[in-house]
Amino acid sequence: NEQAVCLTKAGNKYCIATSDNPGNNDWQTIEVTFPFTPDVESLNATDDALYILDANGKLYKSTDGISWEDCNATWSHIYGGYGTTLLGVEKSADWYNHVTYPASEKSAIEWDFPVAGTSQFVKYDSDWSESSQVIMIGGLRADGATIGDTWGYDGSQWAKISSKPISLRSGMALFSYYTYKTDTTTWSVSKHPTLIAIGGYNEYGYAKKDVFIS
Repeated sequence: NEQAVCLTKAGNKYCIATSDNPGNNDWQTIEVTFPFTPDVESLNATDDALYILDANGKLYKSTDGISWEDCNATWSHIYGGYGTTLLGVEKSADWYNHVTYPASEKSAIEWDFPVAGTSQFVKYDSDWSESSQVIMIGGLRADGATIGDTWGYDGSQWAKISSKPISLRSGMALFSYYTYKTDTTTWSVSKHPTLIAIGGYNEYGYAKKDVFIS
C-alpha cells in the first residue's frame, strides 16, 4: 500500500514501523504479538500483503502486520513479490523447487540458483521488455557456495541476467537510485536511473562495506 514497513525485534518484543515517507524520518510504530516465532529477516511484501516465515519455515500472511494467517505452506526462503504473487523456494526430498503463493505449478530450481541469502527484489522496467522484471543479487547455492550473480524474473520464468558477477556476496541490500552524468562538450547534466548494491557477507562470512553500481 505504498508504505515502507520495518519489523524489528528487541529482546522478546517485536515492533512494526510504517512510513509514508521514510526520507522525512516519520514513522508510526506499534508493538506486535506473534502467535508463532517469526524469522524477522524473512519479512517481505507483494502489492497487497505482507508475508513472513516462522522458525520452522511455515508461511504466514498479513494485510496490516498485526494479524497473521497460516498459508498452509512451508518454504525455506522468500525471494519477494511480483505484483500480487509471492515467489520463494521449498526444499523437497532431494532438491529445491520454485514455489509461489497463491500456489502454482512447482519446478526444480537451476543448479546455480540461490536458495538463501539473496538481496531483496528491485523492480526494473525497460523500453525493450514486454513486462516488468524483478531482480535480486547474490546469495547462497544449495551446496553452500556464495554467488555474485544477478537473477531476474519476468512473470513467467527466471534467468541469470548478469554477464559478469560481482564479488561473492550474500545478504546484500539492493535498491534503485540515480546518478548524474555531465556532457563535457555542452556541460549539460543528465539524470540516469541506477542500481546500487551494498554490504553483505563474503564467501568466508565476513561483513563487507563495498558498494556496487550498475
